Amino acid sequence: MSLAAHSLVGAVKQPLVWLPAAGAALALSGVHLSQVLQLSFDLIGKAAAGVALFVLGLILYGQRFRINRDVALNALLKNVGQPAVLLGLVLLLGIQGASAKELFLTGAIPTATTASVLALRYHIYSDEAAASTLLSTVGSVATISIAIIMAEQFT
Repeated sequence: MSLAAHSLVGAVKQPLVWLPAAGAALALSGVHLSQVLQLSFDLIGKAAAGVALFVLGLILYGQRFRINRDVALNALLKNVGQPAVLLGLVLLLGIQGASAKELFLTGAIPTATTASVLALRYHIYSDEAAASTLLSTVGSVATISIAIIMAEQFT
């Protein structure tokens, strides 16, 4: 089996890969879950942000924090570049109202902790991934504030 095929099979076996895909497929197909499942998933969703920040703290505890060109560029592109691209799409496609706000603000969210978790698990780029996540999260205090102010201008 080739390296690419082996890697693809390994990735598909990971719940981190197939659970979001399964959730998206269910949502797009219009499947409605029972009230009990909806409430359970709602609780998990509400806890996710706090758990992610806790995990970020655990990840950063053992990592060296140093800002280099890659780390700075990653945080800059995530915090400024991605919202700028989504703002361009909102304007280009004429999206308005709540959908425009949601699309734009989703792009302003800082770098996900998942990248740092995976980097740490596989011992590849772990210091840089942790530093990018931390820098993006700290920088998001300003960039999300600016994005919220800008999103209020969407009609």
